[in-house]
Amino acid sequence: MLRTILIITFMSSAYFAGFLLKNLAKSEYKWFQSKHKNPFGRLKYLISALGGLAIGPSPSTTSIITIYGILIVYSSLNLEFNKRQAISSMFKQIGIFLLFGAIGLVLMSN
Repeated sequence: MLRTILIITFMSSAYFAGFLLKNLAKSEYKWFQSKHKNPFGRLKYLISALGGLAIGPSPSTTSIITIYGILIVYSSLNLEFNKRQAISSMFKQIGIFLLFGAIGLVLMSN
């Protein structure tokens, strides 16, 4: 159980990695968003919740790597270029991920 708690905490750092990735490759993301213009809206919070629930009490290494990669890519695509808004959204998503990770851990361990 402690292993899973550490994994959930580690995986929440995917949002921070996505934030850094977007700031490092800002021109590429601006080009991508100008071509696709897909607003994520509240879907980003649903993805956070589902990612947290998907961990479960004993996650496999493959599922950890897959979910972590999806969260990095998804968070880098849905964060704003305004740093204040991006940080606010990032912390909301991290909180939702941690909350639903804990809920999933409690529900599935019984």
